[in-house]
Amino acid sequence: MKINKATKYILIFFTVWMSIHILIMLVVGLSRTTHSADSILIFGNKVESNGDVSKRLQSRLDEGIRLFEDEKAQLIVVSGGFGKDGFDEAKVMANYLIENGIPIEAIIEDPNGINTYETAKNLREIAKDKNIKSVIIVTQYYHILRAELALKKFGFDSVSSSYAKMAPELRDLYSIPREVIGFYFYIYF
Repeated sequence: MKINKATKYILIFFTVWMSIHILIMLVVGLSRTTHSADSILIFGNKVESNGDVSKRLQSRLDEGIRLFEDEKAQLIVVSGGFGKDGFDEAKVMANYLIENGIPIEAIIEDPNGINTYETAKNLREIAKDKNIKSVIIVTQYYHILRAELALKKFGFDSVSSSYAKMAPELRDLYSIPREVIGFYFYIYF
């Protein structure tokens, strides 16, 4: 099958555009600094079928614990939905934090954080009640750019971030390009 010139240029354009965006996303995600804030927002992720946190989710929670212990914030919001396995991610996350020494009164659960957009929207409501003006987001490094965009859409101007420290996974090959598409979707919707 022969590709015409116009199609070839379009493919080259999108390949270059995707590569540049991925590079920016990685640089931003891996180079963010964390400032003290009113709260730490930990984005949910998979809970194993036995109810344990996945390695990816554990790395996020461990980073949130580190930030809390370093006194970067005095409140942790855990956000996640009900997974296919039937577990409430936010509840499982809160239990993990409590088991690892975080006081229950320092934890707020958002069981309706089914995606990044809903988590940001829900945090806006929590922020009104708890007087949260600044937030540190904790997620994977490549998710930070889109997560920050979502929070800014819901009025959070003071956002810093920290990424979960873990080795790259095969799943990242799917997740990173997905983040590029998601970022532009969030810009326009």
